[in-house]
Amino acid sequence: MQKLYGYVDETGQDTQGGHFFVAVVIVSSDEREELRTLLKNIEEQSNKRMAKWHKADWQRRRAYMKAILDSRRFHRKLFFSHYTDTREYLDHLITASAQAILRVATPPYRVTVQVDGLGKIERRSVGQGLRALRVHVEKVRGLRDESDAFIRLADAIAGLVRDGFEKNPAIQPLYQSALRSGLIQQLP
Repeated sequence: MQKLYGYVDETGQDTQGGHFFVAVVIVSSDEREELRTLLKNIEEQSNKRMAKWHKADWQRRRAYMKAILDSRRFHRKLFFSHYTDTREYLDHLITASAQAILRVATPPYRVTVQVDGLGKIERRSVGQGLRALRVHVEKVRGLRDESDAFIRLADAIAGLVRDGFEKNPAIQPLYQSALRSGLIQQLP
């Protein structure tokens, strides 16, 4: 049985529903620790370390994302969705997570989903929502950005995509490169 881990973060609630982005990172259990070590090395080499995307300066953000792009180890593992004119944040987080998982999963599989800042009550809703979308969920957990390299990667992908959509000149070339290369994939 395939064992997957999904790491989810979002950005855009501050736009009052104008734009909402969900980033999802999907890794299998056989590559998880190797990729975690690679991420930690990239965080150190880029000097981004454990900083959230919006708290790191532009130079560190670019160095971190360029190293992710250059590694090619994250191909078909990074996904995002973009929603506009909505405040149905939890519903969209569930939908984007399900779409990413189902794009990668090969039955039979089980997935543990870890979401940045998810509270106890929301965990139950996310689990039920994913199961309703026919995702084979083993567990749903809430994490904090500081606690895991994969959740920090999801935070960085959400930030990169948002900066790309907002046409931020410091990030736009990396965002376009990530899309062209297929490193990050937009979900329908």
